[in-house]
Amino acid sequence: MRDTLLAHPVPNTLLSISDTLANYQVFGTAVKIDKNKLSQLMLPCVVQVKRQGREYFQVLVSLTKDSVNFFDENGKRK
Repeated sequence: MRDTLLAHPVPNTLLSISDTLANYQVFGTAVKIDKNKLSQLMLPCVVQVKRQGREYFQVLVSLTKDSVNFFDENGKRK
């Protein structure tokens, strides 16, 4: 899957993620929401976050009032 993502004509984008997942019959919808509405998402899901001036895609696994669990851009669970 990593090779497919990196070989995409537009790598490191939501389009490359969507196209790659579609190859595995995984379909979704892209939405732009405020962080206060994250609790409305079906989990797990892919989210784009901005930290220190850079944007990353991460997999949001669980969300509570006090904590957020996700896989970061390096595949490490946080």
